[in-house]
Amino acid sequence: MPPTIITVDHPYLIVHGSLKASDSGSVSKMPSKSHGVAEVCALCQDDIEDRRQQATASCGHCFHKDCLKEYLEQAPQLPSGGVGCPTCFVPMTWADPEAQEEDQDQEEDDVIPEDFEAPAARGDETEFLLVDTRRNRGGEGEPGEGVCAFDSISQQYLSTLVKEKVGDTLPWEARAWLQVIGARGFRVAFGEETLSVDQTNGVRQGSPDSPSLFSAGIGEAIDQVSRDMEAHEIRGDHPRLPPAPFGIGAFMDDTYVWSANKAWVQQCLHEVVKRFAERGLEINPKKTMVICSVEGGDSFTIGGQTVTSLGPEAIMPVLGSPVTFINAPGALVGEMQHRARKSFHANRQLLCCAEAKLDDRLRSSITLLRSAALWACETWPISDYLLRAANSLQYHYVREIIGRKQKPQEEWASWNQRSLREARLIVHRNKACGGRWSSFILRVRWQLLGHVARHPGPTREILSWRNLEWWRAEQQLPDRVRAKHPHQYNTQLDDERKVAKVAGEGWQQVAQQRERWAAMTDDFVHKCDVEWATGKQAQLGNIQQGRKGTPKGKGKGRERRDPVPEASQGLLAITGGMCP
Repeated sequence: MPPTIITVDHPYLIVHGSLKASDSGSVSKMPSKSHGVAEVCALCQDDIEDRRQQATASCGHCFHKDCLKEYLEQAPQLPSGGVGCPTCFVPMTWADPEAQEEDQDQEEDDVIPEDFEAPAARGDETEFLLVDTRRNRGGEGEPGEGVCAFDSISQQYLSTLVKEKVGDTLPWEARAWLQVIGARGFRVAFGEETLSVDQTNGVRQGSPDSPSLFSAGIGEAIDQVSRDMEAHEIRGDHPRLPPAPFGIGAFMDDTYVWSANKAWVQQCLHEVVKRFAERGLEINPKKTMVICSVEGGDSFTIGGQTVTSLGPEAIMPVLGSPVTFINAPGALVGEMQHRARKSFHANRQLLCCAEAKLDDRLRSSITLLRSAALWACETWPISDYLLRAANSLQYHYVREIIGRKQKPQEEWASWNQRSLREARLIVHRNKACGGRWSSFILRVRWQLLGHVARHPGPTREILSWRNLEWWRAEQQLPDRVRAKHPHQYNTQLDDERKVAKVAGEGWQQVAQQRERWAAMTDDFVHKCDVEWATGKQAQLGNIQQGRKGTPKGKGKGRERRDPVPEASQGLLAITGGMCP
């Protein structure tokens, strides 16, 4: 029997391929209750008394086998391939008659009316996983964190998953899913030639069905691994430190494991390999990375192969954002500069077009530059170095957009200072720039923390793990029983302390009130944002102090966030609080 042409009539999925007899039979066995013609042939209009002589199309209409065979011999082909239904004219997929001899009622009784479930709201999974990994990165003496990757998943497993999770509550969606994942090949046209490409290694991550089915299968496997690991001790070598509430997470084809207990990590990897193998997945050790917060970390065995752990200076990419144990702000700055440079040169003609209005080009830079450079910035640590680097990068590209070139005979240092000050003035005065990047980072960071605190789930539990309230309680205990930080602990890297200065140590309870939390945003940005400049204007030869009555002596830079005064006539650069 020649392969059947599949045309999935779905607003998001249009796939052409072929089904094996067993797969097409499973498609026909999905429940069809939308049409009232299940026992009447749509061609001859006679009753179908013998169900063994019944053939059901993907649209739900039923036919006698003989009538369908005669129709297929005479029906014209659709431009997209296949044959249209004689009743509803939609692209039709029919099942192999030999595969329909089993009882359909029993198959319908086995269907479980349950939809796919996700651990977080749509669009939140990326930020939540990044928050989890960065939060666990701050643990003292954590031996390692691993990431695994794989490519394809079993078609048979996904078919069973669709049957069990979707069932008769969404019969038409289930039919479309089964047709997509059951494709055994594709036809690619090169001019007048057509090439058939067979698919033999299952459903690949990145295919049209992967955002839903692939991730649902991985999530089911992770849940099973979590239950398998409940009997194993996750606590590390420090008995006074409570272990993390969770030690494994995943996003699509990336799986992350973390713990302070090496034996627990190794056992968890064994369980992951076993559960993934049940779904036709095999972890590639070459794509597996292990980092350790101390030098000389141990190696791990994955799939019979040994993977050596890297030191704390190693950088692990997590969903496109770098995660490391040492110098995390430096790694983030490097990635930020790389993304901004790549995006700017890809859109240089648009951003630097002299014929376009400056305001329009500056607004375009918010989408083209800021969105690329500040990817996942809501999960970044609150670091002055990181915020200043973001502002400097913004001034650099604003200078390119406004087109300030070096004048003849002008020294580079003088041009660099003059042009960056002008770019800074434009960022301050022109609302089309969207404000400073540092203010944007702090604003979205505050919003994400409030959202996580209000959203029940693993991320909120991880933020509550070893939080500031717990450390305050530990400090009240005697030294012989309480937990302590390492001898070199930098409190400036603790974001929760900065949040507590605005909302208090019980900030998670405060965040439950949306309006109150939103009203604190400006206060948080004001206290944590960096200065517009260092305030040492008197040391610059071409600058005249713009503010009157300024007391002599050095003041604290944190207090110099006043509005920028107007520059005096004839001055070249910005004066007041915006000058370096």
